[in-house]
Amino acid sequence: MGKHSSTNSNLPPILGGAVALALLGGAVYAYASGNEPGTATPSSSATTATSAASGSSSTTTSASPTSTSATPDAEMAAATALASCQGEVAAGERLAKAAAASASDWKTHAGAQISLDNGTISYARATELWAASRANGPRDVQRFVAADTAYAGARGGCDDVDAVTAGTAHEGRARDCQERASVLAELAKAGRTVNTQWADHQEQMATRDTDAGPAYHAEWIHFVEKSRAALGSYETQAKRVAQAPACA
Repeated sequence: MGKHSSTNSNLPPILGGAVALALLGGAVYAYASGNEPGTATPSSSATTATSAASGSSSTTTSASPTSTSATPDAEMAAATALASCQGEVAAGERLAKAAAASASDWKTHAGAQISLDNGTISYARATELWAASRANGPRDVQRFVAADTAYAGARGGCDDVDAVTAGTAHEGRARDCQERASVLAELAKAGRTVNTQWADHQEQMATRDTDAGPAYHAEWIHFVEKSRAALGSYETQAKRVAQAPACA
């Protein structure tokens, strides 16, 4: 036999029994603690990584509705508030559509003069653009005014929606609707400026046959200069609306 076998064989019986009991106790502890003998306990870093992965997974799947502690009455009130906010947004969308039509024709009309002055189009082409946009003018203004009147009646629908829907199943949708409503309100302001300029110039054009002298031309050029800032502001707000969350 080798050295280690020889040494173990000389242990006193009592000591040998104690060693056996110690080994048996270790095995029992390992089994009771859930670790098989010979299996390493996960390190703290591994545990942390697993927790992080679990957290990432839960974030990815959080789109599904979660249960809330809100009472049925609170949920009903939240649904009513959300519907009111959705009504404001819908009216704002209709106004935005009307503003887009006014802005497009006003930009074409004023832009024709700018392009003519820059030498990028001929007078004949400018005349064509003026005639085409002028034909749409009355309809643009009327539709904008009608949409703006309806929008005024729906304003305020999102004022308290965040507070009323807090902690309810409608909270996330209400937040999106309120954000879109806020951006649409800014677009409405910019659209009013554009539509007012377009309407004012149409009133001027109504006098063209009787008052087409130097004063008329000077006023027209003044309109053209003012259109630059108004249309620039409108286009900025239109981009914000395009990037805002949808209201569903």
